This record gives sequence, structure tokens and C-alpha cells, in this order.
Amino acid sequence: MVRCDDAKLKEDQFIARLSGNVGAGTGFGPPQAGDSLTLLREATGGKLLRAELERQYPLCRTISVRAGGPGGLFAKQGDAVVLKGCVVARLKKLVEQGHDEETLSLSELHARLQEEAEAAGRNKCALILALFSPTGWAAEAQQFVRNDPPGSGWASGVVHPILIGPEITELVWDMKDSKLRPYVQYFCGLTVEERKSVCRDEIQRAVLIQEFANLEKIAEARGFDVGFVKDVAKELCRQSKELKLATVRGVGPVVKRTL
Repeated sequence: MVRCDDAKLKEDQFIARLSGNVGAGTGFGPPQAGDSLTLLREATGGKLLRAELERQYPLCRTISVRAGGPGGLFAKQGDAVVLKGCVVARLKKLVEQGHDEETLSLSELHARLQEEAEAAGRNKCALILALFSPTGWAAEAQQFVRNDPPGSGWASGVVHPILIGPEITELVWDMKDSKLRPYVQYFCGLTVEERKSVCRDEIQRAVLIQEFANLEKIAEARGFDVGFVKDVAKELCRQSKELKLATVRGVGPVVKRTL
């Protein structure tokens, strides 16, 4: 069960982390913010001022940024790439009951994806869409986004969904969607420094246990971009004379001991 104040706190954390990650990245346009204040006014009967609504309730806030120029990884479509993070909550239920104890269903997810796909089509953009639910997502919704088994899930080439929640570090996405991978790390709920710390720990643990660290596996397991993990590995190797970066045929970039 998530109380209204918990949902608001989680919303603030999600938006703050996403804003920070995008702000620390490169090639992004200025962020555009939005919310569902109109729906919240309806749910509360229009009796509260904006300041009171902002203080008491989550607003189902959104933040979106344009990534680089036209094309990029989606050049075949000729679309711009937009990253969008949205908080999804049942505002009416939170207002009426003060809490929500149900995960969001597949039907609720599908309706939102259809709506976003239509908007992305009109705006001629490829949309990396992260939907954060403070109550989490039903198993069917997660399976649909994972596209597991292949061909059974969301198949739109316009919207590439990521599900997050109930914690901001819990992500579900189609790991076979190679175009999506470089963008996932911005939604992972960790700051840049926290991501670097995770990478350093994973690399050092792997070297200790099996004499080398497979950087591609670390990136895949954590939803980080391989280039990001490799940059952390380079920095780690510069700081330690016992470690070096190498490329192993059939494996890819690894960190291993120098001796």
C-alpha cells in the first residue's frame, strides 16, 4: 500500500533524479515539465489552491528532453529522439482514500502507451518513455513490456517503454531493444556518481572472484551504457597499477589483473 504522502515523496525523488541525470548528460535540449494539475483539481472538487495541491498530493508530473539532433540511433525512421519520464498514479483514488494498494494493470498501461504513441506520431519523434508507478506494475504489464516471449509484447517502433516502480531503481524494459539500451541509464534512479560507484564495485568484485570483469555483462545487468561502464573502468585502471583494460575476442572489453 502507498499512502498519498509516500506517493508524493516518490514522485519528487523520481523527477529530481531524472532531471539531475539528464542535466549531467550531453546532447540534450532544455527540459520541458508538465503535470496533471487539472485532473487533480477535478478529483478534489476544485476547492484547493495550487500551492495546497502541490503540498498535499502527487501531481503526476512529467519531464521530457530532446536528445541530440534528428535521427541518431533512430535515423532509419528519421525521427528526433525524445526522453520522457512520467509519474503515473490513480489521483482520484489517492484523493478519496488517501492511499492506493493496487499495482497498475496491463489495460491501464496499454491505454497510456496508445495515447503516447499517437502523440509521438503527430510530433514525429521516437519516444523513450519511462512510466513510474509508486504502486508498481502488474506481472502482465511487466511481461508485456519485456516482450517475453518475443513477439508477445509492445511492438510500436515509435514508443519504447520502460516501467519503473514501486522503487525508482526498479526497471523493466525490453532488453532485446538495442536502440533503447543507451538511454535506460538516465531513468535508473541512480545519480551519475552512484552509477560510477556501482560500476567500480562490480568491476572489483568480478576481478576478485574470477580474475577479470566482463564490462558488457555489467552494463547489461545494470541497464547502463557500455561506454559509460568502460569510462569508469579506464578511470579505475589509471588509479590502480594492478588492473588493466583489455579486449578479449568473443567477449569484448574486460578489466583484468596486470600480473
